[in-house]
Amino acid sequence: LAGIQIAAGALGNLLVPPAQASPASDIMSMFYASPAAKPKPPKATVTPQTRVDGYMKRLSYIETRIRNIPNAAGSPGRGYFQAFPAFSSEAIAASGGIDPRDSNYNRSAKAAAAWIRTYNKKAWAAIQAGRYDEADRLLRNTWPSLPGGSQAQKPEVQKAARKYLK
Repeated sequence: LAGIQIAAGALGNLLVPPAQASPASDIMSMFYASPAAKPKPPKATVTPQTRVDGYMKRLSYIETRIRNIPNAAGSPGRGYFQAFPAFSSEAIAASGGIDPRDSNYNRSAKAAAAWIRTYNKKAWAAIQAGRYDEADRLLRNTWPSLPGGSQAQKPEVQKAARKYLK
Protein backbone atom coordinates (compact mmCIF):
# COMPACT_ATOMS: atom_id res chain seq x y z
CA LEU A 1 0.00 0.00 0.00
CA ALA A 2 2.80 2.42 0.83
CA GLY A 3 4.38 1.71 -2.54
CA ILE A 4 1.15 2.62 -4.35
CA GLN A 5 0.93 5.94 -2.50
CA ILE A 6 4.54 6.78 -3.36
CA ALA A 7 3.96 5.85 -7.00
CA ALA A 8 0.76 7.96 -7.18
CA GLY A 9 2.58 10.95 -5.71
CA ALA A 10 5.43 10.56 -8.18
CA LEU A 11 2.98 10.17 -11.09
CA GLY A 12 1.13 13.34 -9.97
CA ASN A 13 4.37 15.30 -9.90
CA LEU A 14 5.25 14.07 -13.39
CA LEU A 15 1.96 15.42 -14.80
CA VAL A 16 2.53 18.98 -13.48
CA PRO A 17 5.45 21.06 -14.78
CA PRO A 18 7.85 21.89 -11.95
CA ALA A 19 7.25 25.65 -12.24
CA GLN A 20 3.54 25.13 -11.58
CA ALA A 21 3.84 22.56 -8.81
CA SER A 22 2.85 23.80 -5.39
CA PRO A 23 1.63 22.20 -2.22
CA ALA A 24 -2.13 21.72 -1.91
CA SER A 25 -2.31 24.09 1.04
CA ASP A 26 -0.83 26.93 -1.07
CA ILE A 27 -3.41 26.33 -3.79
CA MET A 28 -6.23 26.60 -1.27
CA SER A 29 -4.83 29.77 0.27
CA MET A 30 -4.53 31.32 -3.18
CA PHE A 31 -8.14 30.40 -3.89
CA TYR A 32 -9.45 31.95 -0.69
CA ALA A 33 -7.21 35.00 -1.00
CA SER A 34 -8.49 35.91 -4.46
CA PRO A 35 -11.02 38.77 -4.51
CA ALA A 36 -13.42 36.75 -6.64
CA ALA A 37 -13.62 34.04 -3.99
CA LYS A 38 -14.69 36.38 -1.19
CA PRO A 39 -18.43 36.53 -0.68
CA LYS A 40 -19.86 39.94 -1.44
CA PRO A 41 -21.68 41.64 1.41
CA PRO A 42 -25.42 41.82 0.83
CA LYS A 43 -26.72 45.12 -0.48
CA ALA A 44 -28.55 47.18 2.08
CA THR A 45 -32.27 46.92 1.64
CA VAL A 46 -33.92 50.25 1.01
CA THR A 47 -37.23 50.34 2.82
CA PRO A 48 -40.21 52.49 1.85
CA GLN A 49 -39.65 54.53 5.04
CA THR A 50 -36.01 55.15 4.07
CA ARG A 51 -37.24 56.48 0.73
CA VAL A 52 -39.79 58.74 2.44
CA ASP A 53 -37.14 60.09 4.82
CA GLY A 54 -34.76 60.79 1.94
CA TYR A 55 -37.44 62.43 -0.18
CA MET A 56 -38.50 64.70 2.69
CA LYS A 57 -34.88 65.69 3.34
CA ARG A 58 -34.45 66.44 -0.38
CA LEU A 59 -37.67 68.47 -0.45
CA SER A 60 -36.56 70.52 2.53
CA TYR A 61 -33.15 71.03 0.91
CA ILE A 62 -34.80 72.33 -2.26
CA GLU A 63 -37.15 74.60 -0.30
CA THR A 64 -34.84 76.00 2.39
CA ARG A 65 -31.49 74.13 2.30
CA ILE A 66 -32.84 72.34 5.41
CA ARG A 67 -33.23 75.54 7.40
CA ASN A 68 -36.19 76.68 9.47
CA ILE A 69 -37.05 79.91 7.66
CA PRO A 70 -39.73 82.17 9.15
CA ASN A 71 -40.31 84.32 6.03
CA ALA A 72 -41.87 87.05 8.14
CA ALA A 73 -41.71 89.51 5.23
CA GLY A 74 -43.25 88.61 1.90
CA SER A 75 -44.32 85.00 1.61
CA PRO A 76 -46.70 83.36 4.08
CA GLY A 77 -44.60 80.15 3.73
CA ARG A 78 -42.75 79.18 6.89
CA GLY A 79 -40.47 76.48 8.21
CA TYR A 80 -38.37 73.76 6.62
CA PHE A 81 -41.04 73.06 3.99
CA GLN A 82 -42.30 76.64 3.48
CA ALA A 83 -45.77 75.64 4.65
CA PHE A 84 -48.62 78.04 3.91
CA PRO A 85 -51.43 78.42 6.49
CA ALA A 86 -53.98 76.24 4.63
CA PHE A 87 -51.38 73.51 4.09
CA SER A 88 -50.39 73.71 7.75
CA SER A 89 -53.97 73.23 8.90
CA GLU A 90 -54.36 70.14 6.71
CA ALA A 91 -50.97 68.74 7.79
CA ILE A 92 -51.78 69.28 11.47
CA ALA A 93 -55.01 67.29 10.99
CA ALA A 94 -53.26 64.56 8.96
CA SER A 95 -50.40 64.15 11.44
CA GLY A 96 -52.45 64.14 14.62
CA GLY A 97 -51.44 67.60 15.76
CA ILE A 98 -47.92 68.19 14.46
CA ASP A 99 -47.35 71.51 12.70
CA PRO A 100 -45.21 71.38 9.53
CA ARG A 101 -43.87 74.80 10.61
CA ASP A 102 -42.44 73.26 13.80
CA SER A 103 -38.89 74.40 14.60
CA ASN A 104 -37.79 70.75 14.94
CA TYR A 105 -36.95 69.28 11.52
CA ASN A 106 -38.07 65.71 12.34
CA ARG A 107 -41.47 66.86 13.58
CA SER A 108 -41.89 69.20 10.64
CA ALA A 109 -40.97 66.42 8.17
CA LYS A 110 -43.38 64.03 9.86
CA ALA A 111 -46.23 66.52 9.46
CA ALA A 112 -45.41 67.27 5.81
CA ALA A 113 -45.13 63.53 5.07
CA ALA A 114 -48.50 62.95 6.75
CA TRP A 115 -50.00 65.58 4.45
CA ILE A 116 -48.60 63.78 1.38
CA ARG A 117 -49.82 60.40 2.68
CA THR A 118 -53.33 61.77 3.30
CA TYR A 119 -53.88 64.29 0.50
CA ASN A 120 -51.77 62.94 -2.37
CA LYS A 121 -51.86 59.15 -2.14
CA LYS A 122 -50.37 58.69 -5.63
CA ALA A 123 -47.34 60.79 -4.70
CA TRP A 124 -47.00 58.85 -1.42
CA ALA A 125 -46.99 55.53 -3.30
CA ALA A 126 -44.46 56.91 -5.82
CA ILE A 127 -42.11 58.05 -3.03
CA GLN A 128 -42.31 54.72 -1.22
CA ALA A 129 -41.54 52.90 -4.48
CA GLY A 130 -38.60 55.18 -5.30
CA ARG A 131 -40.33 56.81 -8.31
CA TYR A 132 -39.17 60.29 -7.34
CA ASP A 133 -39.70 61.98 -10.70
CA GLU A 134 -43.34 60.88 -10.62
CA ALA A 135 -43.71 62.18 -7.06
CA ASP A 136 -42.19 65.51 -8.09
CA ARG A 137 -44.69 65.80 -10.94
CA LEU A 138 -47.57 65.09 -8.56
CA LEU A 139 -46.36 67.50 -5.87
CA ARG A 140 -45.03 70.46 -7.84
CA ASN A 141 -48.30 72.37 -7.49
CA THR A 142 -47.87 72.18 -3.71
CA TRP A 143 -44.11 72.79 -3.81
CA PRO A 144 -43.44 74.78 -7.00
CA SER A 145 -39.67 74.68 -6.37
CA LEU A 146 -39.65 71.00 -7.40
CA PRO A 147 -38.38 70.14 -10.91
CA GLY A 148 -40.92 71.27 -13.50
CA GLY A 149 -42.64 73.57 -11.01
CA SER A 150 -43.36 77.25 -11.62
CA GLN A 151 -40.51 78.24 -9.26
CA ALA A 152 -38.16 75.30 -9.91
CA GLN A 153 -34.73 75.63 -8.36
CA LYS A 154 -31.63 75.82 -10.54
CA PRO A 155 -30.33 72.49 -11.92
CA GLU A 156 -27.28 72.55 -9.63
CA VAL A 157 -29.53 72.82 -6.56
CA GLN A 158 -31.74 70.00 -7.85
CA LYS A 159 -28.65 67.86 -8.47
CA ALA A 160 -27.22 68.56 -5.01
CA ALA A 161 -30.57 67.66 -3.41
CA ARG A 162 -30.62 64.22 -5.06
CA LYS A 163 -27.92 63.02 -2.65
CA TYR A 164 -30.66 62.44 -0.08
CA LEU A 165 -32.56 59.96 -2.24
CA LYS A 166 -32.06 56.23 -1.74
